Amino acid sequence: MSLINEFRKTLHDQKRKCECKAAGRVDRSERYPTDCHEIQMQGFNVSGIYKIKPEDMEPFYVLCDLTTAGGGWTVLQNRFDGSQDFYKSWSDYKNGFGNLAGEFWLGLEKVNYLTNQKLYELRIEMETQHGQEAYAGYSVFTVGPEHEGFRISTLGTYYGTAGDSLSYHAGQKYSTIDADNDEWKDGACAVEHGGAWWYKECDKSNLNGKYSTTADEHRGQSIYWISFKGPNFPLTKTKMMIRPLPASRPNDLAEQSRVKYDHSTHLI
Repeated sequence: MSLINEFRKTLHDQKRKCECKAAGRVDRSERYPTDCHEIQMQGFNVSGIYKIKPEDMEPFYVLCDLTTAGGGWTVLQNRFDGSQDFYKSWSDYKNGFGNLAGEFWLGLEKVNYLTNQKLYELRIEMETQHGQEAYAGYSVFTVGPEHEGFRISTLGTYYGTAGDSLSYHAGQKYSTIDADNDEWKDGACAVEHGGAWWYKECDKSNLNGKYSTTADEHRGQSIYWISFKGPNFPLTKTKMMIRPLPASRPNDLAEQSRVKYDHSTHLI
């Protein structure tokens, strides 16, 4: 059975198990798009902050990237200036933190609901302090529920220009400063590497590490993607985003103009 067919079967089984949920649990009086791709399909083409409602969740605001590689992306993480501290607790990473008009983490609970309502691909954009850009894409990306540690339950085939530094973490539970779910027996990866991630023993990527602009600052704890510049060459911009399949694949890395946001929408 192919990876996608296996995922579809799992998704179908999960939906059958959820039929016992109370019908009144979620307000369905208004219909919202389930993600940024549906927003784009409604005719919107300007990147910005929109309200969505995944299945079985209350509506919430997200940042939509409607230009990069064809658009339709729901942004899960955005870092570019170090204004937001990412060395945070399990509760923070579960619920989300930051400002949708600035740096933020959307929240693992939201990501779990989003990635289990349909098939999604993942795109991660990154940039160094010298303006060198790359991206990593994965054909399928699914995050499990909290009782499974928000593990990466499905990770598809890699494509892109940054190299593959996420497949090493496939199947791993999420770890934070107060929740050590990694496989390192002699310590806690989140503490050792100054962040929160799907650490194994420990990592090949650390996109929620400490913000650094030089190689000597926060050495070993900075934002990095080992297959792109290595662990001692910090990234200063990263963006994680998802888009449902099927969708056209990017043909090249030609970057489209970035949109500045006038909104100020806080996650918490």
